[in-house]
Amino acid sequence: MSVLIRAGQHRRFNELLLAVLARRPLNELPVHGPLPRGPILSAHRRRWAGLMRYGYALRWEAKVRTDSEAFAIVIRPVLEPGYLGDPHVVFGLLEPFLRTAARVANAEVPPDGLEEERARLAGIFAGFDPAHPPIGTQHRDQRYRDLLIEAMALDPADFEGAETRDVVAAALQAVEGAVALRVSRWRGEGGTLDLADVHELAGEALLGRSPRLGTLRDIG
Repeated sequence: MSVLIRAGQHRRFNELLLAVLARRPLNELPVHGPLPRGPILSAHRRRWAGLMRYGYALRWEAKVRTDSEAFAIVIRPVLEPGYLGDPHVVFGLLEPFLRTAARVANAEVPPDGLEEERARLAGIFAGFDPAHPPIGTQHRDQRYRDLLIEAMALDPADFEGAETRDVVAAALQAVEGAVALRVSRWRGEGGTLDLADVHELAGEALLGRSPRLGTLRDIG
C-alpha cells in the first residue's frame, strides 16, 4: 500500500486499509501490550502500529477520505507524539496514575495529587489538551462515553447527558477504587501487588476499544 501513497492514490490506500480492518477486528491486531516495557519495537512493528493508528482514526470516522487534503487532515494528529490513538501514549498516561492511586490507598501520600491528576487526565481524554489530539471526533461521541460506562461498571442512569470529561473522571475514580481494593488485599495477604489487568482494562477502554478482560467488576 505504500506504493499507492507515493503515487498520490490516497483514496485507494484508504479503501484497502479499511477493507483489511473490516476482516480483522482492531483489538486483535498486534499493535501494543498492556505496558510499553521490554525490547523496543522493531522498525517493521513500529510501521505496522502507525498504520493501524491511522486506520483506526479512519474507521472511527466511518468514511473513506477521498483526496490528499483530507488525507493530510486525518493523518496529521496521528503523527503527533501525544496522539490518543497510540496505545503507548494512553498506557503511559495511566501508569503513573495507577502508581499514585496505589500509594494513596496504602496511606503513603495524601489524595490531593491524585485528584489533580484525575482532573488533568479527564481533560486530556475529553479533547481539551492540544498536546494530546484525540481519535477523530471520538471524544465527542456518545459511543465512547457508553463504552467507558460499561467497562468501568458504572450506572448509565447517573450519566444521562453527561459530558465526556465527567464520564472519564468517573471512570478513573472507578479505577482508583479497583486499585484500593487490590492494595487492601495485598496488605492482608502479602505477596506481589499486581495491577497489570487493571492497567490493561482501563487503557483499552480509554482507547475506545471493548476491553478483552470485560469490566472492572469481572476482574474483581
